[in-house]
Amino acid sequence: MNKINIMPAMRASIGLGALLTATSLSSAAFAQDVGLCGQPNGLTEGNFTISGSTAAPIDTFVNIARGEPRYLELMLQNPTGLTLETNSFDADPVLILFDSSGAVVQTDDDGTGTLNSRLGVDLPAGAYCLQVRTLTDIPAPTGPLPSGFDATIPLRVTTGVTPPVTYPTDGGQIASGSCASNPNMLVAIDPLSLGGGVQQLSGQLMGGGSASVGFTLSEPMGVALGVRSDTFDTIISLEDVAGVPYGTDDDGGDGVNSLLGLEQALQPGDYCLTVNSYDGASGGPFDVTLQEWSPQVVAQQTGGFAPFNVCQDPATTVALGDGLASGFAPLSAGQALTGTYSHFSFSTSQEMELRLSASSNNFDTVLGLYSMDGTEIARNDDAEGQGTNSRLQTGGVVPAGQYCAVVGSFSGSGGGLFDLSVLELTEEALLAEAYNRGELLPSVSSGVEMNDLGLLERSLRSETVAGSGAEWFLFEVDEESLVVMDTTSVGGVERIALFDFEGSGQMVAEGWPDVNGSRTRLVERVGSGIYAVAVVRSAYTEGREAMQMSLQRYVRPPRRQ
Repeated sequence: MNKINIMPAMRASIGLGALLTATSLSSAAFAQDVGLCGQPNGLTEGNFTISGSTAAPIDTFVNIARGEPRYLELMLQNPTGLTLETNSFDADPVLILFDSSGAVVQTDDDGTGTLNSRLGVDLPAGAYCLQVRTLTDIPAPTGPLPSGFDATIPLRVTTGVTPPVTYPTDGGQIASGSCASNPNMLVAIDPLSLGGGVQQLSGQLMGGGSASVGFTLSEPMGVALGVRSDTFDTIISLEDVAGVPYGTDDDGGDGVNSLLGLEQALQPGDYCLTVNSYDGASGGPFDVTLQEWSPQVVAQQTGGFAPFNVCQDPATTVALGDGLASGFAPLSAGQALTGTYSHFSFSTSQEMELRLSASSNNFDTVLGLYSMDGTEIARNDDAEGQGTNSRLQTGGVVPAGQYCAVVGSFSGSGGGLFDLSVLELTEEALLAEAYNRGELLPSVSSGVEMNDLGLLERSLRSETVAGSGAEWFLFEVDEESLVVMDTTSVGGVERIALFDFEGSGQMVAEGWPDVNGSRTRLVERVGSGIYAVAVVRSAYTEGREAMQMSLQRYVRPPRRQ
């Protein structure tokens, strides 16, 4: 709800109790050109002196005009508790109490459980100033004035402290059927405050139902409310305890997650967030983040993609072995993204620089690396030279400990098989990765085993081999030839890479699978010499695969004389 400053217009009529008296003051505190709040005296609605600790209530009116606030000045001759409460039928009043130094003592917007305000506080003797204003929508240039822009606000002042309505209801005037009436509502324990950081809650949405999340603002502030789930498309709406709506959102976060960002400050009080699934039937666990609005927070929640409870649910977290001591540590193939995110935990035994890669033939990957408390270390969508695959580096060593990698799809769309690898960023590990993916020809000292097929006369066939990663072969031709290389595999081959082993050592050709993924062919004209072939198994199948390669050689027949 937008707000605009408001101004009252006429003197209040005042009813006095025996021990609670109101008089026009002539003291210096009220005889100055400006009032206790620094307001022009023309905006001062009334001056009251209060003595005693019990009395009948004072009923008065504050007249709002032209969207400006009005002020009531209070002089307490003795320490006492006060309750100030509005009772308007057509406006949304706000109360702010200041002391004589201008410091805010207490504020309230909807503390009665409706749009009316209730402010209750114990006060020492002294001078105080109460600002009364209303929340309104900013009027359109040609439209009617909004509700509360011109309004008469009934105000009651009583001794004693009546607290505002808070969660749970406790007899408060919470609207029947509203978000706040949900008996299973999650409630944030601590009130949100300016600079108060992030509050996080986790809940469960039952399919076909709705969930409620209650929270309190301790001071006026804009809010950013995010809801994320791996299992359903979230949609959220915000209201106060009276059921008055403040906004709704479907996919304001990344993918199909929700983010409701309200830059305009909400007033202190209790609020309730409703969580539903977009289709009205899905359900499952969800995470909620509650924090003060800022451009950085909104950018983080819309640009980030992983829930805050990274790797905290054993049912949805895959462990990547006993720990990364050094070298290349690929995740076993066969992982599938079936929800919004997949979580993977791993540990390092010593401090090291890391590189993580996520690749898929089925969807556009997004990859994030996190500490186990949810702090983001690095994130990548499309790595340079990797197409829609992802690759990230830590940019320096990270301490030994536990980490979480999260793989998702761009914009939350798509899914299927993918491969994730974790690598200590050393020269040896980088070379091992390149050899394992058939990207570089292994050096003689690398220790990579080559299957020597010998001289290719007309045809050669390899033995059937099983394993993972790249399988390397050598063959020789004694004259210029057209060589046809075919692989047949159980599980699929990603590609064939041909290298000039005897000469430059560079890759000279690549071959790719057919539409079925079970056969891969590479056709290349070569001169005499020794060649190396890397047959790279698909990383998106079920792990260790069996494959066989065959080579056919065709030479140009001699010219007829």
